[in-house]
Amino acid sequence: MAELTVTGLKEEREDAMPTVYSKKRQILTVISLSIVNLSTMMNLSVMGPLFPSEAMRKGASQTVVGLVFGCYSLVTLSAAPLLGTFIPNIGAKLMFLSGVFLSGLCSIVFGFLVNAPDGVPFISLCFVIQSFGAIGCASSMTSSFTILAHTFPKNITTALGVLELFSGLGFLLGPPLGGFLYALGGYEVPFIVVGFLVLLTVPVNMIILLSVQGSKHSGGSFLNLLRISEILVVSLVVCSIGSALGFLDPTLGPFVKEEYDLDSFQTSLVFIATSLPYGICSPFLGYFTNNRPNFGWWMMTACSAGGALCFCLLGPIPVFKYKMELWHFITVLVVMGIFSSGAFVPSFAGILLSAKNHGFEDNLRTLGLVSGLFTSLWSLGNVIGPTIAGILSDVAGYKWAFAIEGSLLFLVAIIMILFHLCSHKSRNRSPVPNQLEPLEENSPLQS
Repeated sequence: MAELTVTGLKEEREDAMPTVYSKKRQILTVISLSIVNLSTMMNLSVMGPLFPSEAMRKGASQTVVGLVFGCYSLVTLSAAPLLGTFIPNIGAKLMFLSGVFLSGLCSIVFGFLVNAPDGVPFISLCFVIQSFGAIGCASSMTSSFTILAHTFPKNITTALGVLELFSGLGFLLGPPLGGFLYALGGYEVPFIVVGFLVLLTVPVNMIILLSVQGSKHSGGSFLNLLRISEILVVSLVVCSIGSALGFLDPTLGPFVKEEYDLDSFQTSLVFIATSLPYGICSPFLGYFTNNRPNFGWWMMTACSAGGALCFCLLGPIPVFKYKMELWHFITVLVVMGIFSSGAFVPSFAGILLSAKNHGFEDNLRTLGLVSGLFTSLWSLGNVIGPTIAGILSDVAGYKWAFAIEGSLLFLVAIIMILFHLCSHKSRNRSPVPNQLEPLEENSPLQS
């Protein structure tokens, strides 16, 4: 018997997850989830270079465009915690497949919205379809993190890095593919083609993925998670990186068209500059931090500060009084992609580890809670990023908008440094062990 400090309730140790998967099963799981990540990120990234111009042509302002992007993440933010709590009851596999199916279907429908009347009807339908697509995204993302953590209990950071490689490839392939299909058949074609690609992954995953079973007993809650100081700080990192990447969706396309006079296809290629290095670096950074767990904290701190500097250089800040050459601009985006990967990849393992170290049982419910929280944090960033991007671009212009977003990342880096210093002083005054140190695989949780 083990006692949970977060609930005061006792659970049988049989509710923990002793399942050990074979190498073959782990490889198949990574392949399965990677295929979905690739197609889903292609689906999401197609919208970036195509939708803003089309929406403004049909009567939407830059602020409304930002709100449409933000709406997707707002619904994901709201749905993910609820879905995370229901994973033990519904099953991670069923939730995953349902979410992927809904996402693909909504992508196809979104492409046909170009035929809707201009103005309010078009904008309203965009919000509706985005909302349903976001529910599908919340289902698939939350359950995929749970499946990944359940299958790779000792190598979660490395496995997440591999998935982020395919996420980066999806963001890499989506914009140029969307631009090519747009030139070939118009606005509808990219969304229809990519939507069907997402739907094709459903039968593949029905065959490959195994069902994930675990405890259905009540355990901790999201409130319990957010009471843990380490999780609060890492949450700021996840949210800020989500905001930074989401910030680029409604601003990067119009900015490069205005500043460098690029066409739609050339604009779509600019989006590669961030997604390619992000994807390539993710598995290596994941492996590196997986074998050096104490290094993850400083990597998140340094990469947050580096990302902030990149944002300030994008415009650059108007006080510098010079125009950024296109190749300089792309170089900054490449470095930003590397920093974003370095800050994001260690974050999920950091939250999960802190939860276990503070009394959460190692079972499916805990994975569901952490996955739901992680998805919500990422989505919260994606709500904040596009929303303030649209507002700041309308009010202050693109260059100042980039600088303000960069200042938020600087603030997160400063908070992480201050928290580490305060925690270090606290540990020197008390014999309490470092909460960031991992527990042994079979060691009992403390009461």
